[in-house]
Amino acid sequence: MRFRCTLILIPAALLAVAAAGCISGNQKVVLKQQLSPLAEQMTRASTSQSGPIADIDSRTLQSTSVTEFMARPRTAESELPSEWLRLTLDEAISLSLQNTTVLRSLNANVTRSPQTVATSLDPAIQSSDPNFGVQAALAQFDSNLTAALNHSNNDDVFNNSILGGGATEVVQDLTQATFGVNRTAWSGTQFAVDANVTYDNNDNVSSTFPSSYSTFWQAQVRQPLLQGRGYAFNRIAGPNARTGFLGTSGFLVSRINSDISVDEFEKGVISHIDEVINAYWDLYFSIRNFEAIKSARNSSLETWNSVKARFDNDLPGGEADAEAQAREQYFQFEERMFAALNGNTRSGSVGVYQAEADLRRLIGMPQSDERLVWPQDEPSPVETVFDWGALSSNAIVSRVEVRQQARRVRQRELELLASKNFLLPRLDAVATFRNNGFGDQLTGDGPTRFVSAYEDLVSGDHNEWEFGVQLDMPVGFRQANAGVRNSQLELMRERAVLSETRQQILHELGSSLRQTSQSWKSAQLNFNRMKATEDAWESRLAAYEAGNVSVDRLLEAVQRRADASSEFERAQANFQIANAAIKRDSGSLLQEFGIVVDHAGASCDSPVRVSSAGFVVPQ
Repeated sequence: MRFRCTLILIPAALLAVAAAGCISGNQKVVLKQQLSPLAEQMTRASTSQSGPIADIDSRTLQSTSVTEFMARPRTAESELPSEWLRLTLDEAISLSLQNTTVLRSLNANVTRSPQTVATSLDPAIQSSDPNFGVQAALAQFDSNLTAALNHSNNDDVFNNSILGGGATEVVQDLTQATFGVNRTAWSGTQFAVDANVTYDNNDNVSSTFPSSYSTFWQAQVRQPLLQGRGYAFNRIAGPNARTGFLGTSGFLVSRINSDISVDEFEKGVISHIDEVINAYWDLYFSIRNFEAIKSARNSSLETWNSVKARFDNDLPGGEADAEAQAREQYFQFEERMFAALNGNTRSGSVGVYQAEADLRRLIGMPQSDERLVWPQDEPSPVETVFDWGALSSNAIVSRVEVRQQARRVRQRELELLASKNFLLPRLDAVATFRNNGFGDQLTGDGPTRFVSAYEDLVSGDHNEWEFGVQLDMPVGFRQANAGVRNSQLELMRERAVLSETRQQILHELGSSLRQTSQSWKSAQLNFNRMKATEDAWESRLAAYEAGNVSVDRLLEAVQRRADASSEFERAQANFQIANAAIKRDSGSLLQEFGIVVDHAGASCDSPVRVSSAGFVVPQ
């Protein structure tokens, strides 16, 4: 038998329908910091040299060594550093934003539950999800190419020669090549173009040619008339959606999920900045508390030396119990100063070293070096008066929790709209056009008919067409009605949660406002108390030196002065923290520090970036 190996050509015109699918723009979610004039003037405090904070991209992070973070922590045996790294609050926040790949927290979630840690990669992960991400939703409208090439050798025996076309045995070599392109439009219309070339070589004596080529190409259009029709449904649910939207989601829903992921990251940024602010003022208090106790220790030492001198010379006021009391108070303040520096696990105070390590941890610095971080900002001595109406109005609009929940409500509204589409029967109009060709050769021309299959194909002598409608519907639409009811309940739930979120935010804002007022009043009272204890100490010191009061009254004055100074510094720090809490709960914390989250859309190939160009950091 003669077998003819022939190159099978596919009409190039069919490739024109393989248009590029919908591709999302290269939009990126950018978290950037707008600089204030004060921030632009930040310079190094200890020397005249300065340098910008370098942006840390993903490639740098991958190669960054942890060696610099392996410095020995400061302990009770460590000496107090003689050099200071003076940082303003703006500088501390700027440093903390240089690397937000993983948002740091003092709760150590990264070691206990790393899957819950917020990172700048989360929006990109959501957007690039191959099943429910934005790219997956767009991929449902991409062109799909199919092709196949098969060869078979057949040997058929027939008991009846009529069935065999006049032969009782037919040996055949059969080669088939198929090519197709299909695509679904945003309106739900399905387009398909297919081409086929078949080579048949057999020994049937009744065949016109011992070997022949048959070819055809066809175009088909399927237009949904009821269920699955329209731009709105397909943008919400996608062309392959089923009741309940299992395993798929439309472009609009995917974009909302991506925006929700960016909102979640923004919540993490707010929480991170809030921790930085708290750590900054906690360190401020720890240092000022240490200084207050150190001052009291020095006063106690002077008192002890004075009493000891009288004791050694058998002078009035130098009794043994007086010397012991003065000595006891000195060592008491020595212990308190040690605890103020190193912390006290029993009382829960962290101390200067731990407070500094906490701030270093949040802003991405090693836990220790030759310098001690010193908060350069001083607490504001002016009471801040807030307009409750403006605060509450801004909070229920600007809080990221409200925006995030509003997106969920919008998502449920869209899903309800799409769910109602499943109450319609599936009625599609289908149209098909086919052009056939047959010939002894695949290509070529000649005076007789059927010289080549392609010549016969382009002649248009064998055109076919088909038009019709197809109906598919469940009786009663039980599942579709359940889907609509479920979507209604989901929408009711999200709306109720949104309302409760606004109420909860107002309660939180009210608590913060009360805390601000209380902390300011507490700072005033503690300031007056501190001044009174200083006056009392000076008076009793003069009276003791004149021999008019006993030493225990002087020691009591020293104790009260130290306690009042510590309480005043704590009240000042609490007032600053309360002011920051007001900005956080009113939704203006990021705006306060010039930080903007761009919700234009997350790119599937890059994380949310944080830029703070222009800041100069002390070296």
